[in-house]
Amino acid sequence: MLSEADRTELEEQEIVGPGPRSSSMSGTNDVKFPEEGLVVPKKLPNPCRESFERKNVHRELLFNNKIGKNVLGKKSELEKAMEKVKDDQKKKEMQQLCINKRSSLEKCLEVQADKLKQYEDNSNMKTEAIESEFHQVHSKVCPQVQPVEYNS
Repeated sequence: MLSEADRTELEEQEIVGPGPRSSSMSGTNDVKFPEEGLVVPKKLPNPCRESFERKNVHRELLFNNKIGKNVLGKKSELEKAMEKVKDDQKKKEMQQLCINKRSSLEKCLEVQADKLKQYEDNSNMKTEAIESEFHQVHSKVCPQVQPVEYNS
């Protein structure tokens, strides 16, 4: 058990603080003097750390980090490649859905458009063949005449 004197001594140590670094307040400007007589330096305020905006941004970054959200948007090459593959796959699926959902009218129109395109291609080939045949016959009938040089 502690005696009355020991209790008062412990209470004084708790109030004043432990060891030789205990300080006593003197004056109104909060300058602390330890028992050795030297002035204890006071920590300077850091306006950046005390800023409300900085605290909010830091809190938001910590929250985003906790939930796994990448705020800066930097992705690895693998993530970029995987995203590209997924996008391509979604585009193909959308095209397949569009093709499957076509009405009978749209299908008939597409078949007619294909036939028309084939007919135009065939007619173009025929005209080209006729023109080339014309040039061949013309070159045989009308051979190129070499200009004659006159000697004077």
